[in-house]
Formats: sequence, structure tokens, C-alpha cells
Amino acid sequence: MSGEVFSSTISMLEAFEKKIDEIISESGEFREKILELAVEESMKIKEKIIAELRAELEKELEKVEEKFQREADELLKKADEEAVKIKKKLDENLEVAVNQVLKIVFGED
Repeated sequence: MSGEVFSSTISMLEAFEKKIDEIISESGEFREKILELAVEESMKIKEKIIAELRAELEKELEKVEEKFQREADELLKKADEEAVKIKKKLDENLEVAVNQVLKIVFGED
């Protein structure tokens, strides 16, 4: 009987060892799946963060562009105003110069 108990115990230990090996194998596979999921999730998070940063950057760039466009428009407006003033002065000076030349040519004082 002790031989049978011993044989039965060894069989149980072998079955137990086989079950442990299966669990270790499954846990390795489970670990790999968890790592794959973790990598996938981290990539999704990274892509989401990049997309949000791009959107924020685009908004900021639009604000900067609008600001520079307003400043450029203001400078062009001022340049146009100055050009009108300069033309007016040139026209006035030209008229005075023409009148002076006419006085000299026709001998008027």
C-alpha cells in the first residue's frame, strides 16, 4: 500500500508541477498581452496629447497672425495717410514753384 501511496503522491506532484508550468506559461502570455495593451494605450494617449497640442498651437498661431495682420493694416493705413500728406505738400509746393517761374518768365513782381 505504501508503494501505491508513494506512486499516487508522485503522480499528484507531477500533475501539480504540470499545472504550475501551465499557470506560469499562461501568466507569461497574460503578461505579454498586458504589455501590448499598455503600449497601445500609451500610444493612444501620446497621439491625443499631440493632437491637443497641435490644436492649441494652431489657435495661438492664428492669434499671432491676426495681431500681425492688424498691425500691418494699421501701418498701411498710416503710410497711405502720409502719402496723401506728402502729395498735398508736393502739389502746394509745385503750385508755388510754377507761380514763381511764371512771375520770372513774364516779369511780374
